[in-house]
Amino acid sequence: MSEFEDEVKPVKRSRGKRVPELKRSWGLDTLPLATLSSEWKGDEEAPSIKRPSRSPVLSQKIDATLLTFEELETRIGHKPHGDALGGLWKKSVHYKEMRTETKKIEDACKASLADLDNDALSKNLEDLIKAGEDYAKQHKGDTNKVAVGNDVAARARDKLALLKSVTDDPDFDKVKGHITIQQAMDCKERAIRFKDCDFGALNDTEASKTNDKFGAGNANSVAKITFKNGDVRVFKAEKLKEENPLDGATAIGIDKNSPHNGNRNIATSAVGDLLGVSVLPKVSFGLHKNPNTDQDEIGLMMGLAPGKSPVQDVWEDFVPPKQGQIGTLLGPPPDLDALMKRKPPIRQDPDNADVWQKQIKKILPPWGDTPPSKKAQAALQEQLNGLEWCDVLTGQTDRHAQNYFVEIKGDDVKVTGIDNDMAFGKKQTKASVTRKEMDARRTPPGLPPLIDKKVYDELMKKTFEKDLLPGLSGLLTDEEIAATKQRFTEVQEHAAKLEKAGFVVADWSSWQSPDDKKLSARDYLAALQEGAKDNKSATQAGGLFGRDFAKLFEEAKL
Repeated sequence: MSEFEDEVKPVKRSRGKRVPELKRSWGLDTLPLATLSSEWKGDEEAPSIKRPSRSPVLSQKIDATLLTFEELETRIGHKPHGDALGGLWKKSVHYKEMRTETKKIEDACKASLADLDNDALSKNLEDLIKAGEDYAKQHKGDTNKVAVGNDVAARARDKLALLKSVTDDPDFDKVKGHITIQQAMDCKERAIRFKDCDFGALNDTEASKTNDKFGAGNANSVAKITFKNGDVRVFKAEKLKEENPLDGATAIGIDKNSPHNGNRNIATSAVGDLLGVSVLPKVSFGLHKNPNTDQDEIGLMMGLAPGKSPVQDVWEDFVPPKQGQIGTLLGPPPDLDALMKRKPPIRQDPDNADVWQKQIKKILPPWGDTPPSKKAQAALQEQLNGLEWCDVLTGQTDRHAQNYFVEIKGDDVKVTGIDNDMAFGKKQTKASVTRKEMDARRTPPGLPPLIDKKVYDELMKKTFEKDLLPGLSGLLTDEEIAATKQRFTEVQEHAAKLEKAGFVVADWSSWQSPDDKKLSARDYLAALQEGAKDNKSATQAGGLFGRDFAKLFEEAKL
């Protein structure tokens, strides 16, 4: 049991139930800040996992926001009473103490982290804990006031725990000159390690151009920020919780109350490093002002991927089933704005009012009108394959054709997998799930049918504990790490079988299947994709190339 756990003492609440002090009156649990069992050094056997926990710099479902003066008054129902009987009876002494200590803490947290007086702030928080507890005891007959006092004490205790995780972070010095004490605690509330932050370079002061309406994915809106040094990043604020989680995230076991999406992107990069592939964007945490609230937010800064996604929105002509129904379908002309919100959107052709169009998503060749060279074709297949192996190791479930970009310039190709939030779910213990087993998975079902020789060599010489675990430690829960270890073992076993059967590709231009058909890599993947197209139980398909590019290659006669 940790030192922090020793402090969790049962308290009698107004309904007669004994609950930990760390419980909120509204039912949220604050988990103890315990050392992640996977954080050990050396080659000794890993200690057994007694229960899910996080590392000292992480906290889950924690709410350290202190009640403001106004919130205190609203919760209690009135302002502090004045003294009575010539000062002999001080009705609101503990209320005043809570307000006084809260003000001290709020003011202190506005200061730079470099100016942190840890002893003084800790003392303020301890005093607030006592004031909250004393207030609850003073009003033990008033259910509402008891709840307020307990909440004040619990939030102060959370903030004290976050403060400890701030000062315990080994990379404290890296960030102390760039953020406030409150922002540092906000980082810990969001489970962010300081080693993954670059607040000195990634902030609005260093920006030269900002587009806050750059775009939005299925779950998040993003901003595009160009920095003075030429670096271009896509910013996504780090959420404490997901109000409307995607079905795929829920299916693989990502907790909507502590999604830690930024950490999942950082961990995905660690997998890319393990395999020696360069198919993922650079990622780190930075600061950006929310234009709606005018407050600096902490979020993930993802390098802007070059090129474009294979799937683009295009307008396609269509003929309504019956001419007489178009008026009913569209409504009067003033409703055209509402019409554009239909899925798919419909419009009149800007150049011909007699022609109707609907917007569809269509896979288009990223090379435009210039067919890619033989070298570029091979590089595209190789890099798509590298991204597939990253995805099965991370348990990625959202690699649809708009979640990676492709740039082709002459012989040079760059594939970049973006938006890597939906990975490392605690329920995603299998790397070889099919669409039937998990219909939300949009990556081709099953494990990749081919493996690049360089990826194979890197994967097979690595061990989970020595080579991958250090990159994940402090980012994921024990359950998520345990699931990743299971996937890692399955992926290595599958790679070994591919090598034995002759499906390791040393040269994507000349490789041939080991059977009598002697298919090229592109033809082999295309054939597998065609066979699995309508089979949700398929355990193997044609990978990203088979799914998104096989037909494009055929149409372009490559």
